[in-house]
Amino acid sequence: QQITIFPNPTDQFVRISYSLDQPSSIQVKIFDGLGRIVKRIPQQQKDKGNHKIIWDCINDNNTNIDPGIYYLELQSFMRWKKPNFGIILRILGSLMNLLRCLNNNKYLRVI
Repeated sequence: QQITIFPNPTDQFVRISYSLDQPSSIQVKIFDGLGRIVKRIPQQQKDKGNHKIIWDCINDNNTNIDPGIYYLELQSFMRWKKPNFGIILRILGSLMNLLRCLNNNKYLRVI
């Protein structure tokens, strides 16, 4: 599986593109910086090939997600495979705020 997240950072929606090397049942979860699930995209059966999901940055409670860093997990279930991960950045209003947020994160550093 290969995942592309665009646009990233975003302030409205994100397109999650991925490819499958065989038909699979996939499930997508999006986590906040504390590891809490903010969005579950229901499990779906997909054919081999390229696919995309458009996410409107709305959480499972039907509210906009807060600005910050979010992690995406895409799992395929036809055969065991290590889940793929991606990072989604939600625009904080300015590039300086984004850099400040990244520098304050104990797991990520801007170099």
